Amino acid sequence: KSPPPASIDGVFFPKPVEQILANNEANSVPFIIGVNNHECGLRLLLAMNITGLQEGMKRETAEEVLKKLPTLGSFPSTIDLLLDEYIGDETDPAEIRNGFTHLLGDHIFVIPALSVAKYHR
Repeated sequence: KSPPPASIDGVFFPKPVEQILANNEANSVPFIIGVNNHECGLRLLLAMNITGLQEGMKRETAEEVLKKLPTLGSFPSTIDLLLDEYIGDETDPAEIRNGFTHLLGDHIFVIPALSVAKYHR
């Protein structure tokens, strides 16, 4: 099991976020949840110290990076499924990089946004 992405400190997060949302214990204030079609660009990859991105990347590099993420690293079978979905049989390094940035954007921004939105129906 992967560690929670937020720190439960007893003050700001008194318990897991999912539990707060499920029990409708969050403050009732209006807010907007939204994403765009390219949530994760090269800046995030550069911040992760992935070099040589102008030329693209290899599938193996994408796999290594995903294995190091605390939220995915302990699920190797999931990583294979994600790479198959976002990269497929692509061999062009630029297209592999582009698919990888879309994968990270969905993982970091889109899926959490949708998860929070479902509690606010």
